[in-house]
Amino acid sequence: MDWAKARAGQIERKKPSVSIVIPAYNEEGTIARIVRESFEVLSEVASEYEVLVGNDGSWDRTREILDHLAREHDHLRVIHQDDNRGVGRTCWTLYQMARTDWVAFFPGDGQVPPCELRKLLDGLQQFDVVVGLRRHRMDSPIRLAAAWLWNRAGQLLFGLKVQDMDSVKLYPTSLIRAITIESATPFLETEILINAVQMGLRVGNVDVTHRPRISGRQSGMRPRVVLGALGDMVRYWWRHRGR
Repeated sequence: MDWAKARAGQIERKKPSVSIVIPAYNEEGTIARIVRESFEVLSEVASEYEVLVGNDGSWDRTREILDHLAREHDHLRVIHQDDNRGVGRTCWTLYQMARTDWVAFFPGDGQVPPCELRKLLDGLQQFDVVVGLRRHRMDSPIRLAAAWLWNRAGQLLFGLKVQDMDSVKLYPTSLIRAITIESATPFLETEILINAVQMGLRVGNVDVTHRPRISGRQSGMRPRVVLGALGDMVRYWWRHRGR
């Protein structure tokens, strides 16, 4: 595919078509606000749009709230997973469901507000894949240290130049259609970036706002999640070393 031509064609449009993807696990305190904020920004910046939410095995009122929102919004599509499959697998399912030219990932906890989509879209003037850089992260010291180590590992093992690899992103949907993903853990997002660079796309960062979590509990630092992502990273590096 001629990525430069495809990118130029998209930028010429005054308003692109965009899907916002939101994974949600026990986010009853934030999910309604995040969905509504997503529609607010999409109605301003996109010609066609949709919001895709994956309820990843929540046991609180997330399912009930999402079903109510789906009755309010024609452009909201919700999938319910009975078991907790993890953010990587949930996002990949939602990415593949996207019907628009661009697909953006935003978390269900609301720490990066959907209004930051404007900054990601502005980033298309420089990049083909845009990654949000949470320069002033409102997280615990342990989480910040883990994020630094994760990003350094991705840079050293795979030559990626971007920072904040597990942050919000804007992908061309054509990239999602063109690649095969091996991972099912949060490493999946890094794997997409690796594929993008290998295919000649320009991948870069733009600064985005990061807010404190106001509801729910973070699950990304659970030992099972961390070990699974690290295992996928090492296995991927081992299989593809020397290429």
